[in-house]
Amino acid sequence: MNSGIDTDNSQSYSVNGPVYSTNGLFDLRLVARRQIWAADELVRVGRCLFCGNEDCPEVAIRQDGLVIHECSVCGLAYIDPRPGPEQLARYYSDGYFNGAKDFFQNKDYCLERDNAIRTEAVTGYREIVNHLDISGKRVLDIGCASGALLYLMRECGAGEVVGIDSAAYPIAFGIENYGLDLRCSDLENARLPDAHFDLITLIDVIEHVENLPSLLSELRRVLRPGGHVFIVTPNYLGYFLARDKWTCLYKDFEHLQYFSEQSLREVFRSVGIRLLKFWTESVPFRTFGYPHLYRSGIHRLLHPLVAAKNTLAQTRYKRAMATQLYAGSNLIAVLQGK
Repeated sequence: MNSGIDTDNSQSYSVNGPVYSTNGLFDLRLVARRQIWAADELVRVGRCLFCGNEDCPEVAIRQDGLVIHECSVCGLAYIDPRPGPEQLARYYSDGYFNGAKDFFQNKDYCLERDNAIRTEAVTGYREIVNHLDISGKRVLDIGCASGALLYLMRECGAGEVVGIDSAAYPIAFGIENYGLDLRCSDLENARLPDAHFDLITLIDVIEHVENLPSLLSELRRVLRPGGHVFIVTPNYLGYFLARDKWTCLYKDFEHLQYFSEQSLREVFRSVGIRLLKFWTESVPFRTFGYPHLYRSGIHRLLHPLVAAKNTLAQTRYKRAMATQLYAGSNLIAVLQGK
């Protein structure tokens, strides 16, 4: 993969103490040039974030200058060095839900999700009701944001819905507009009852988690025996199809780890939760937004180069999926506790 890095193997840089050499993909100067993260605040882990294995070679470099490693034991892919808690807190607080980042860029997340409620187009909702019976069930949504998903599940007959998220703005929006039980907290500090929830959802959340083992342990504690976990997360196997065109290399730089079916199965098996079924969807290749959106397909005529690039990505994806069934951009999984 062509990383586009100005490499000087004779130099090395200190990342929070330990010296990190530039003889691989990582180059602190590239991070500084990208100006997304404070280069002098990065934290080096030096081992797998889940199993602690130190044999985790570099795989790819993102556009923010941070490098993806893959554990040779459990298969988890993760960022190292990575932004520390204070950097991440600033990143999320600086307009993350108001469109200042590539997450719902130039749009208010809460208003967009509010509009999606009307057409039941909230991420994960249709998949959940198509694969699980939620009637009368107790549901916990981790990373609930404004609670749009919980609102729909309550309307669909869920007996109790609770949401937690560390962001104050969407939590306040959901409480005021939907009357939901939403709590501004992480899972470890939410003090939820043991073995209480029939279904726990993590929609585009687990890739953000800073302390994965702690989350898994607490999730298992609050899940009732036989309860289900529903997950949507970027699919790491998409990288091996798209390579340097993989969409995750170009956006969502707050993501700290990436899961394949194998690594997701491994990390949850460690806490007694088994993978029941999984599937993937969406194009893993980088696609491009149109400068302006128009109805009736006119935008494709006005921006033919963008349209051609996106058509090529769609075509490559369809051809690959004929032989690589699980290389889509998103990994969707249903799991069950013992």
